[in-house]
Amino acid sequence: MVADKSLSVFSYGNNQIRIVLIDGEPWFVAKDVCNVLEHSDVSMACQRLKSYEKGTSIVCTPGGNQEMAIISESGLYRLVLTSRKPQAEPFQDWVCQEVLPSIRQTGRYEVQPPQPKAQGELILMLAQEAVERDKRINALEAEHNETRHEMAMIKSQLADTTGRLDRQAAEWRIGFDMLQKTKQEAWDALDLLQSDWKNSKEIAQLTTRSRINLLVRSFCKLTGVSYKDVFTNFYLQLKYRYHYDVKARARNSRRTLIDQVEQDGQIENLYLIALQFFYGWMGKNQNG
Repeated sequence: MVADKSLSVFSYGNNQIRIVLIDGEPWFVAKDVCNVLEHSDVSMACQRLKSYEKGTSIVCTPGGNQEMAIISESGLYRLVLTSRKPQAEPFQDWVCQEVLPSIRQTGRYEVQPPQPKAQGELILMLAQEAVERDKRINALEAEHNETRHEMAMIKSQLADTTGRLDRQAAEWRIGFDMLQKTKQEAWDALDLLQSDWKNSKEIAQLTTRSRINLLVRSFCKLTGVSYKDVFTNFYLQLKYRYHYDVKARARNSRRTLIDQVEQDGQIENLYLIALQFFYGWMGKNQNG
């Protein structure tokens, strides 16, 4: 940007404020504004602004001419309106009511009474910003409520599925007659499961996915619960405990759900869920 030769320098409290005129319009040195608003990072503060609200200009300093970041009048308003510092509003009033009207009339800073037109434009801008801020707040609140509703639904689904598995295991009782008679018979069931494992392969040689399938297959063999119901429970726990929705991930792919879990690196979490589920079930039945 090419600035006019005039540079207005004035004080606001203990802060120096420099204004450069570009095509007759005032542009503020960003560092000076950030000092008033206590923004320690000028670059980060300028990132909030639109491209047309910021630029650079050569500014005369005690160390010589330097290229410095500058912001337009609307950029100044945007920084002030997003600031939470108590000095933001008085600073804005001072700029709008005294500095800008004087610069537009004389080309330099002189204390002048506020111009009604500029004040009306400021009120309109503040009202528009307030409306936009309210919209953003309402959108965030709606998103928060939607997330809470989704979490409540997941908890409800998980509770329903777990309850259905317990009811099915209690109703079908395939192999449960012997498990319910004595603790010794419960251990016999565990021996049967371990025998199945040994007949398949050494556990250390199995992949994580194979271990999961072996656990589920053994559980279904002992209880009669369906393979599908067990994995439905596991996938819900993945979603609730690890915030991973395999059904959503696999929706637009041709992968099976277990393939998608493995593809996304969630297979170890699924294995942990399977282990906790199986040994929790064994513990309840051994103490029954």
